[in-house]
Amino acid sequence: MTFSRYFFNRGIWWYALRQAGWLGVVYGLAMLCLLPLGLINEEQYVEYREPLVLNHLFEIHGDMQSILIIAFPALVAVFLTRYMQERKLSDLLHSLPLKRHQLLTIVFCVGSGIIIIPTWVVTLIISMMRPGLVRVSFSQIQLIEWAVSISVMTILVFVFTVLVGICIGQSILQLLLSMGLLLLPFMFMVMFQHHLNVLLYGYLNSDPDVPASNLWSPIYRIAQFSYAPLQASEGWKYVISIVICIAFAYMLYRLRPAESSSNGIVFRYVNPIFRLLVMLVMSLFAGLLSMRLVLDRPLVMVTGYVLGALVGGIIADMIIRKTWQVADKQLIRMLGGYGAVIALILWLPVANVNGYSSRIPDPNNIQGVYIGSNLSEDLYNSTFSNNGLLIDRTFNPTGLSDSRQYMDAIINLHRQIVAERPNSDYGKQYNPWENNNQQFQIAYLLKDGSLMTRNYFIPRDRYKAYLLPIVNQLPYKNTYYSLNQLADYQGPIQINNPDTNWTTPSKMIRNPEDLNVFKQFLIEQIQTTKNSWDDYSSGAVVQVSIDIPMNGSGNILQKMYMLSANEPKIYNWLQKKNLLSATTRVEDLKAIQLLPRAEGDNHADSNVPYNSVNKHAVVIDSPDQMKRILTNSQIYTGAYAKQQEKNGYKVQLVFKNGLFGYRDLPSSQMTPELYSMVSR
Repeated sequence: MTFSRYFFNRGIWWYALRQAGWLGVVYGLAMLCLLPLGLINEEQYVEYREPLVLNHLFEIHGDMQSILIIAFPALVAVFLTRYMQERKLSDLLHSLPLKRHQLLTIVFCVGSGIIIIPTWVVTLIISMMRPGLVRVSFSQIQLIEWAVSISVMTILVFVFTVLVGICIGQSILQLLLSMGLLLLPFMFMVMFQHHLNVLLYGYLNSDPDVPASNLWSPIYRIAQFSYAPLQASEGWKYVISIVICIAFAYMLYRLRPAESSSNGIVFRYVNPIFRLLVMLVMSLFAGLLSMRLVLDRPLVMVTGYVLGALVGGIIADMIIRKTWQVADKQLIRMLGGYGAVIALILWLPVANVNGYSSRIPDPNNIQGVYIGSNLSEDLYNSTFSNNGLLIDRTFNPTGLSDSRQYMDAIINLHRQIVAERPNSDYGKQYNPWENNNQQFQIAYLLKDGSLMTRNYFIPRDRYKAYLLPIVNQLPYKNTYYSLNQLADYQGPIQINNPDTNWTTPSKMIRNPEDLNVFKQFLIEQIQTTKNSWDDYSSGAVVQVSIDIPMNGSGNILQKMYMLSANEPKIYNWLQKKNLLSATTRVEDLKAIQLLPRAEGDNHADSNVPYNSVNKHAVVIDSPDQMKRILTNSQIYTGAYAKQQEKNGYKVQLVFKNGLFGYRDLPSSQMTPELYSMVSR
């Protein structure tokens, strides 16, 4: 019997292998189906496919790999620690002449072997297959990186689930709580940012989907492996986390009472943290759900927060006390105390205690300033995966301006917004696009290197006096029109007739000299425009589009511009290059039909012929009259919906090829001649 006291007790090791060894076989077979068989499948029909160059092996069934990496080690941990959760098994194993650290070491060693061995067996098989692959190519380094990434993340999930199992007395609860805690940082960040976005005036969300920001949510980070594999710096941080979890596991297992098997929470001092987390998450979830259901009822939102906290507190108490019958005075006292703490946690960040909503930096403390509608695109360089998903963002200060005149204009606008707080009530803050508001994001780069950001939805017409000094300056135009990207762009430029709405063949400019001339026309016209928000273009107009590659991912970012061809030098150049067909000319039209705005507020049905039975329509087919209408009618080019005035006309262009186009003829552009035409 002396052998039973040794660390290498064959019975204990064999028991551990019987508990979870079969999971290793299942995991290995699943990985064989996903990777080696997946690579063989990619090799089929080589003559009909382009060669596949892999950036990493998670590109082969990456989503299924992520599911296995998450689920398999958690199940191994649950099965290996099952003896802690069952009273008879716990009494049996803890009565053996083995110290607790020896039992836990056996759990870690057996579990690590079950997890790691299948991964490296599959790695060896793929390494032997690699020289014979014709269509699929990847390096041995990529294969090793894949194996190391899986090994690190599976061990992390396994060790963390074992640690949770030491603190929990029920296997099902251990599994659910482990998965929840590994996902909790991401979930909490998303929900709390939404809470701040609705209730804290001026708050600007950060992007929680960037892999670097999900380091402490391993489950969500694993789910991103298909397009953003593990980086070396992340891997070392996870290795340190594994060591910390193992150290805590040994310490807590030594303190774990043997009689705590089947209890909800083993350690009583964990109960307050458990209650607080459950109540806080449930409160946030219910509050945000109530916002989704009822947008303009603050009382419903508050009720959602309160009910969520109450339900969370009751659920937590049922788990801790292991009974459904928790309705007593103790529960009421607990809900009252913890509810007050939850209320403070949710209220303090939005109470403007630190002056967040009213804070405006000192101009002497500002290095650069930005205003626009998409700060994450204008001030950050984004890296995308092959399927267009965001991998990383790095700060790019070139989008900032240090112009003092521009800075003063932005601060003046900011002061007015803070003083009046437009759209600051709950309903408008949650649904800010009502009433034709426009989004403005403001950023200040301070001299200490920090970036102060704010986000507002304000009525553009009401703040026109404060906005025009900003939008008419060159820094704003550079941002609004992405002029730096346009100047650096070297690819082909596509031009279209905006009146035909992409239904006619496009014209392409590919000659480098022509590209430079055309870009110069476009940039000069944008820079000299008096109002960047002039949402209408009249006369001869060309729609310009360029496709900017997104960091070699194969995806593109499309930019659209409108170029007025009314200037003689532009018109003559387009005529010389045979590009005038991208504009609407009188000789292209069969007739023009004018519909009073009151009758034709929306676009007319394009299937209705121009000489329709609308008794209020005016049909014009005289070339001179059509030319005057073309010169005065406008194409809407704005990015935001705008209520059209009722006193003008909707212009329906009827082309000789059977196509239809639409313009607006506002009353402000109606000349006496045009009035005489429509009053016939």
